[in-house]
Amino acid sequence: GVFFGMEAKPGKRTPYVPPPEDRKLHLSHATLGRDPRRDERVVLKLRLGSDGSQEVFVCSFRGGGQESCVLDLVLDEYAEFSVEGSTSVYVCGY
Repeated sequence: GVFFGMEAKPGKRTPYVPPPEDRKLHLSHATLGRDPRRDERVVLKLRLGSDGSQEVFVCSFRGGGQESCVLDLVLDEYAEFSVEGSTSVYVCGY
């Protein structure tokens, strides 16, 4: 696969649009962005489904504590990432 990386920002929905080829995206890691507030909880969320009705919490971080998360998620459809908290989350995979 080809490397994939993106920043999900607080208060914004960041779309993932699958390529026209029949490929899947494997998300393998997420990490908290720069200068997180100590002890603040930051949650990476993913909205799925053609109508966006299915929202799941993918991982949770705490500034100064757990600041990264190993993932094993496969996406093959349109999805939107969002962040609950005040710090960006970076996601990567292939």
